[in-house]
Amino acid sequence: MDFMKAFDKVSHRPLLQKLECLGVNVQTVNWIQDFLTDRSQVVKYQNHTSSATGVISGVPQGTLIGPVAFLSFINDLPDKVVSRLYLFADDTTSPRY
Repeated sequence: MDFMKAFDKVSHRPLLQKLECLGVNVQTVNWIQDFLTDRSQVVKYQNHTSSATGVISGVPQGTLIGPVAFLSFINDLPDKVVSRLYLFADDTTSPRY
């Protein structure tokens, strides 16, 4: 089964566009773009390592920029989606009745 966290689903191009719309200066947006571009990942399990695969979406977890980028990406979600939902640091949920 493939489980993806919300951090993994952030598309880079819309994130960069949103940061520009939020007023982040061009040099910083360019730096973030460089940070996200040409990334790869491998999976290590015991003494086995997968081959490298390019990363085309998501913000790196365990970095300072990751949570800030994600929160910038979803911050206007309640304005765009007509629903009762709660925002958490890395996810959303709706109330249960």
